[in-house]
Amino acid sequence: MLADVDLGGLAETAGWPRTPDELDSHASLGRAAASGMEPSEVAGMVVEAIKEERLLLLTDPKYADRLRSQTESLLTGDLPDHQ
Repeated sequence: MLADVDLGGLAETAGWPRTPDELDSHASLGRAAASGMEPSEVAGMVVEAIKEERLLLLTDPKYADRLRSQTESLLTGDLPDHQ
């Protein structure tokens, strides 16, 4: 599973210490991957989006409202709120 991938291995192999930000990012990515979709499921969605010539692929509907709000802000000449 993607959550089991050690993204810090390269830095450690090179002898670089992991920073607190790297550790936080790695932990956050692990949590997201553990609760996320299987790669094969996303791949199926990508194939369908390509067939339908869709540029944007939302893997979770919860992002739609935020994207809609950001787009509306941009279309009115404003900068979107940082969330």
